[in-house]
Amino acid sequence: MSVLQKFFKDTVIYGLAIVLPRLINFLLVRLHTDVLPNEGYSENTEFYIVAAFFNVVLTYGLETSFFRFFSKQQEKDKVLSTSLISIITTTFVFGIVLFVFRDAISKTLRINTDFYNLLVSITLIDTMVVIPFAYLRVTGRPIKFALLKLINVLIIVVLNILLLSITYGSESLRGLFNVSNPVEYIFIANLIASGFILLMVLPYMFKTKFIFDTSIFKQLINFVKL
Repeated sequence: MSVLQKFFKDTVIYGLAIVLPRLINFLLVRLHTDVLPNEGYSENTEFYIVAAFFNVVLTYGLETSFFRFFSKQQEKDKVLSTSLISIITTTFVFGIVLFVFRDAISKTLRINTDFYNLLVSITLIDTMVVIPFAYLRVTGRPIKFALLKLINVLIIVVLNILLLSITYGSESLRGLFNVSNPVEYIFIANLIASGFILLMVLPYMFKTKFIFDTSIFKQLINFVKL
């Protein structure tokens, strides 16, 4: 396969991995608007806006730095391990802060405390998988990358149908969760999907010895500042 053909193939696969999940999620809008009251749908929208903000803060551009330096550095294992240690450490620290001060933060953001706990949990897990997903891309594994992305969104869709749909909803499954607001089922579905994907990428997180290289870390951070 020529370089051009491989590039075109990878582009199509990565494009599908990004577009298809969004299309499938779009199909959930009908379910959400049918089942949830107006205020519930509004809470769902606000939840993911805040989640996107947290995600940007917690990843602090490290994914972009990883792409650049993994491709150029000869000691690729050190770039991978340093990036992983950095993102895991900061995620752990931020997680402690976000949970310790949850009452004050949730009040400031005007988010229900139960929703806030799910919000932080989802964001922390999604942050942990950023480098493994970047590793799949930079090492040329588009099919694995796309498959994991699709599995994530399919789990969310299936659980949304099981937990929210009057026609297909599973009473026994809903009984596993003690919720006061049906919109919480959406967040629970997302948390389960994110947790499953984290388990799937764990092998890539332990693919190399955990070595923190100060020199590489400085280069990664300096690139983020640019």
